[in-house]
Amino acid sequence: MKVLLSAIIILFSATTIIAQEEDKGMKIEFKISVIQTPDSLLLNCEEGCNWQKLAFSYQEGDIFMLDQKGGGAVSYNKDGTINYEKDLKFSFTIQPANMLIEMQGLEGTNWVKTSITTSNVNPVFIDNYGVSN
Repeated sequence: MKVLLSAIIILFSATTIIAQEEDKGMKIEFKISVIQTPDSLLLNCEEGCNWQKLAFSYQEGDIFMLDQKGGGAVSYNKDGTINYEKDLKFSFTIQPANMLIEMQGLEGTNWVKTSITTSNVNPVFIDNYGVSN
């Protein structure tokens, strides 16, 4: 009887934890490494993408879109909002500046806006929770 009761308690405890994680917006994992030079971004998808490597040349003020399928220049709808495919695992914008990247999460991220300091030697990693090692 104790074993049955313990199994029931564990079952309901696990269900509660899963439900809480879904309520907090837990999304499918992705992990992208970024190396930034003064005029380019080198991206390598470690996990969760349909692409492996991307490279962008940029000038100050350029904004790019990254998603599960790839990346490119940001396009806008007639109302001025960012145009992006909404049924993908993740979508976000990335705006490089002087060894800093500002990002805006659009889909599949647990962050709305964040920024990271980058390096032209050691990669930094972006994931659905923000920045990781």
